[in-house]
Amino acid sequence: MDNKKSTNKADATMVLDIVESLLTLSSNLQDSGVWLTNTLWELTGAYAIFLMVDSGVGYGKQRIISVTPERKFNLIDHILIDQFSTKARGLKKVTFLSSSDNQNADLRWNIGCGGPIENAIVAPFCVADEYLGCLLILELPPDDIGRPTMLKAIETLTNILSLVIRNSLLHEKQEEIISLRTNELRQMNHKLEEENNKRKEAEALLQNYNVRLEQEIQNQTEELRQKNILLEKEISEKIRAEEELRNTTVQLIQTEKLVSIGQLAAGVAHEVNNPLGAIGSSNSSIKECFKYIAENHNMQNDLMTRYKAIIAELIANIENDTHTYSSREIRQHKKDIVANLTAKELNEPEKIAEYLTSLGIYTDYDNFIPLLTDDKYPEVHKFLYCISSVIKGSKIIDLAVNQSSRVVLALKDFARSDEYTEIAPTNVKETIDTALILYGNVVKHGIEMKTELNAVPLINGYPHKLCQVWSNLIQNAVQAMDNHGTLSITLRQIDNNICVTISDTGPGIPENMLKKIFDPLFTTKKPGEGTGLGLDIAKKIVLMHNGNIKVESKPGQGAVFTVSLPINPKQQPIIN
Repeated sequence: MDNKKSTNKADATMVLDIVESLLTLSSNLQDSGVWLTNTLWELTGAYAIFLMVDSGVGYGKQRIISVTPERKFNLIDHILIDQFSTKARGLKKVTFLSSSDNQNADLRWNIGCGGPIENAIVAPFCVADEYLGCLLILELPPDDIGRPTMLKAIETLTNILSLVIRNSLLHEKQEEIISLRTNELRQMNHKLEEENNKRKEAEALLQNYNVRLEQEIQNQTEELRQKNILLEKEISEKIRAEEELRNTTVQLIQTEKLVSIGQLAAGVAHEVNNPLGAIGSSNSSIKECFKYIAENHNMQNDLMTRYKAIIAELIANIENDTHTYSSREIRQHKKDIVANLTAKELNEPEKIAEYLTSLGIYTDYDNFIPLLTDDKYPEVHKFLYCISSVIKGSKIIDLAVNQSSRVVLALKDFARSDEYTEIAPTNVKETIDTALILYGNVVKHGIEMKTELNAVPLINGYPHKLCQVWSNLIQNAVQAMDNHGTLSITLRQIDNNICVTISDTGPGIPENMLKKIFDPLFTTKKPGEGTGLGLDIAKKIVLMHNGNIKVESKPGQGAVFTVSLPINPKQQPIIN
């Protein structure tokens, strides 16, 4: 009994010593494990003692902290250790295992080159059902196998060791975390140092760049200042050049107008001179006729008494006759009258036919034959001819006066075109007629005139300026044809536009000149025949009316100018 108590006391003392030592060494699990296995090996006399910390389930998942001294491992040892460790996972307390127990037949009891073993003590380290590892004591001496105090002491030691291992593991984890954090901080610090160095390099580069940029800005500012000085000088020169060009253009336009007026004056003089000549000739003829009638007033009274109705009919026919016969037509009528009078067996048919045609009577002349053949009045034909000449001369004077009035009125409007600056309803056909009146004399000589002027709506515009457009185009066409050819003018409405086409049969315009034909100062005429502003002015007037002008031409096929004017433009014409 006393021996048993002594053994129990020895076991208790052993546990206390071990615990005290473990508490001292618990900060280092590896050192504590080595000390513990060596101590237990010396106290128990076991063949081999293993202290393992769990790192997973299965073969090779045990982390062996320490083994008994002079123990060398091989593959079989590792398999055995792993099997017993797996067995320990299912145990709740310190357990004695025997190789003779059939329940332990699945365990490997051969420790490699050390031979077979017969028993083992497995002590699992658990804290709150968490498996941390185990203590494996192999092959105890026969006298210690059944000692309860040994198992109890190992169990007490295991419970305390579980807490020590857990604290050690936590300490390891903390150290690992601290190490990781330290490494992370060290890396972050390294990155920060690198970034700081890069930032310093960037700041240095930025400072150098700022210095260069400031210098470059100063250089560019100076360059811009010099350029501004040159630009201001160029602008001043350009303004002066534009002013000179404007003055030159005004002078050229005035020259163009003077040339146009000079050419127009020659034509107008001819147009006015012809009616004046006709008036003078008719006036002389009328004076002679009135003188003859005054000298033969007795015959006049007698004829008016006997042939009043016939003379009245003759006067009415002459006044109402508006047809003008050609010489060929008059000769044919005379032949017809002679043949008719001969068939009626009248005397002197040729003489009577001559009288009738000179009086302008070509048909329905039977009523006048008795008057012309009355022997009592041998000079009746001269009397009747005087009456006819007075009537026809009066009609010629009226026509000449009207023609002269049209020319004078057109010339007056053309001369005062610059005074009309207000927009007005414009009849495009009338503006074309005015241009044709002014240049009628030019067109008549050697030019075949073809016109197709259809009725078109009125437009808002400047009629006198449009007349200038047609005048320029007509004059250019006549000059291009060298006063020999065909001039065609058409006026029609196409959709919402009024289109005027002026074409000629001249030599045409070379293709390389078509794009420049409307440029100021460009001309295809001989030197001294034009200023090159006519078409430029025409284009500006057309654009002023929100219209457009184009030209089509092929060498040898003449030229066609087409002007399109909108009837209802989006904006009103603007004079400039």
